Amino acid sequence: MALSATLQEREIGLELLTGALTGIYDPHGMGAMLFAVLAVGAELDRNYIREKTLEGQQAAAAKGNHGGRPKVIDDDTLIFTRALRHQGTPMPDGHQRRDRCDADVAGATS
Repeated sequence: MALSATLQEREIGLELLTGALTGIYDPHGMGAMLFAVLAVGAELDRNYIREKTLEGQQAAAAKGNHGGRPKVIDDDTLIFTRALRHQGTPMPDGHQRRDRCDADVAGATS
């Protein structure tokens, strides 16, 4: 409803290009009622989408899926890479920087 009021205050009209209600609607008079109906419909739709999204996230979390990006490097690979580095195995510069970044992403400590 706030959007409808804002559009009315700024005297922004609505033009429907197709459908049964094709035409230009003034934000005052009969157009105001159309603005209000559309605003309520949009708000209900937004709330429905939000509820379903949260339900889906909760269902996924119950199955152990918490969303987000997967780890770039797993714990075993991190341990192996650190052991190689500790032994002095040469690594290209890019791999050394990536190891530090991935360790931070994996949540591991040095």
